[in-house]
Amino acid sequence: MEAELRERGARLVRIETSQLESYGAARSFYERMGYGEVGRIPDFYRAGDALITFAKRIDEAGMRAKPVRRRAAARRRLPLRAV
Repeated sequence: MEAELRERGARLVRIETSQLESYGAARSFYERMGYGEVGRIPDFYRAGDALITFAKRIDEAGMRAKPVRRRAAARRRLPLRAV
């Protein structure tokens, strides 16, 4: 999929998933494939179930970059702002 998207000129792939434990295998898979967590929206789906966004650069700059490995406890939480 990434190769096809790159051929079409895509620079970034973004994936959204749930924080529920039942989605833990999916989150682990995304991280193994080089996707990093770039954001969370608390209580998005329902109370206690945040939306987690992963992203990966697939353009030339992204291909040259080393993947960043972060521990779950060390992830930085960004405050939400109204726009």
